[in-house]
Amino acid sequence: MLSLRSIAKENLRWTLTLARWASNIIHRDAAHSRNLWSNKLPTELAFWEKWVATRGLSWPEEFRKRTDPNAEVEPSIAQFIESENDKLLDVGAGPLTVIGTRWKGHKMDVTAVDPLADAYNALLDRYGITPPVRTQGVAAEELISRFALNSFDLSFARNCLDHSFDPYMAIEQMLLVAKRGGKVVLIHEVNEGSNELYRGLHQWNFTDWKGDFLISAPGRDTINVSRELRATADVSTVAEDGHIKVVIHKK
Repeated sequence: MLSLRSIAKENLRWTLTLARWASNIIHRDAAHSRNLWSNKLPTELAFWEKWVATRGLSWPEEFRKRTDPNAEVEPSIAQFIESENDKLLDVGAGPLTVIGTRWKGHKMDVTAVDPLADAYNALLDRYGITPPVRTQGVAAEELISRFALNSFDLSFARNCLDHSFDPYMAIEQMLLVAKRGGKVVLIHEVNEGSNELYRGLHQWNFTDWKGDFLISAPGRDTINVSRELRATADVSTVAEDGHIKVVIHKK
């Protein structure tokens, strides 16, 4: 039997979902999603300020690793590295990349980007933290404004594209800056927009459907990313433990 608290949360979920659906139906243009995103960016900055000030909130080990200049590349990423010469891109990295910088004893070429980079770098300076990789200011949807085509062996994003204003455009951009034969790797929570009741930057849901990677939002057409990218990339998905891992191999 559902508790009163669970029932209240479900009622709130449906209320906020309906509100987002109505908003997206009324405003069909892409500018609406970008405006929502832009207006909610301060909430993201507020979270990271608390994270930096407390040295990781409830995740002190992650803070330690992100500030370690000799941290090993995350196993979930390391499996896709082929040589010490690979160039890695962390999209939506926040103030400190999660990738790590060393692989099999080699110092890796890691680039980190985030639209709030200037604010994050000022935050790190204020708390006297020197990042192993300094985040650069560029949105995921605008990567080719900063980087050349076919620049990176691996483009990576974790728990960030569902916070963006156009996640499909962001994926396209990650593919454009990935080298031919390179990979785009995405690790996100399943249906995070719904889980977070569409508050803050949470506009989108990522899920797996019969092996295909889907992006959806209330009042928006669902995008089957696997089908859309079929001509240029091979897409594989694995959904487990509430997360979806997507590997996009550029042809």
